[in-house]
Amino acid sequence: MIRFPVAPRAALLALLCAFAGRAGAAAFAPNDVEVCSAAYGVTDPEFDSESRFMTFVNAQVQVRVALMNADGSIGTPGCVGVLVDQGAWGWPDSTGYQGPEWGRSANGLEIFYTRFLPDGKTPALAHAVANGKAWQASYLASGSRRSTIVASTDATAPEARIMYVARTMSGQDLPMWREAEEPASETLYPGSYSFSTVTGSVPRWVANERAISMVEPDTSGVMQAVRFDIDTQTAQVLTHDDGNKAEVWIWSAPEFGGDRVMTTVVDGCCLRVYRQLGSRWVLVNTIKVASLAPGLSAMYSPQPQVYKGRSYVVVEFGNQLKDPASQIWLLAIDPSVPLARQLSDPQTQAVRTEPETLVTKQGFYVYYSQQVGADQPRSLRRVSTGL
Repeated sequence: MIRFPVAPRAALLALLCAFAGRAGAAAFAPNDVEVCSAAYGVTDPEFDSESRFMTFVNAQVQVRVALMNADGSIGTPGCVGVLVDQGAWGWPDSTGYQGPEWGRSANGLEIFYTRFLPDGKTPALAHAVANGKAWQASYLASGSRRSTIVASTDATAPEARIMYVARTMSGQDLPMWREAEEPASETLYPGSYSFSTVTGSVPRWVANERAISMVEPDTSGVMQAVRFDIDTQTAQVLTHDDGNKAEVWIWSAPEFGGDRVMTTVVDGCCLRVYRQLGSRWVLVNTIKVASLAPGLSAMYSPQPQVYKGRSYVVVEFGNQLKDPASQIWLLAIDPSVPLARQLSDPQTQAVRTEPETLVTKQGFYVYYSQQVGADQPRSLRRVSTGL
């Protein structure tokens, strides 16, 4: 047995205690709780951290708003929420669905959604703005035969921008964008939407830029990440490596000195992280589902979030989009400070979809829709990130 003098032994004991304290602090136990039971029919919720509002549609396809408390629980008036308008999924023959979306600009916070025309079958663009304690809803001008809205959230922009799908009288679906309240600005862009049960991908607004991130095939037919400038109407191909890309997100990453980063799901299985260095996008990290969750092979619905100087991606793991063994995970993008954390309860088998984020003064929370049983309605769950 090796014996130490008293002073070194005390120092060693202190070091061991400190290490044990750090190890204990690093331990994470999922805190997965129900926010709204399936009886409320909260579907496709979207959260705005600045206002702490949640907007959603219910089983009656009503657009509603609820306030979230700082601790991530539901506020007054609860899961019923406040009625905004009668919404619509989109075209009755659509294979996908979409609830309301938040938009933000110098005009403030808005809700964008699809609303049927009086014929009850033709979708049109609509929005709602806060008017005191109520929401004032209206159609957007020249918005008929349009649906599937994605809105920008650039607070310094004069008004929000929206992109959507417009259906011609011949039945062709065209990806379009416009300044929300300027129908004359409507412009076709080369995007594409996928709502299959195998994967799901839509174009995204690049944060604080007049640009759209999306995917296009290269000369070999491989889907690559693309940035489309809406003013010059030019597309810049950002990736040239193997693997079909989907779900492209671009933002400024504080952990990389404010450099722009991009994440994309490749071949459905892996999250690739690229960093912009000059004019090049350099691959800096790859995270594979199979290495984190044995038995699962794919990821869906990535949602990036910057929190306390670091960038994270919240994502659904599964073998298909609606998998009864799906899981919700939190991934840090920086390979020098890795973090991969299962947030959802590992003891419960359920279909988990649509992870969304909310940041308050009390923490960083993730919400998702849970369905236990194929014929059961969805409940809304909240998980703490432990950060």
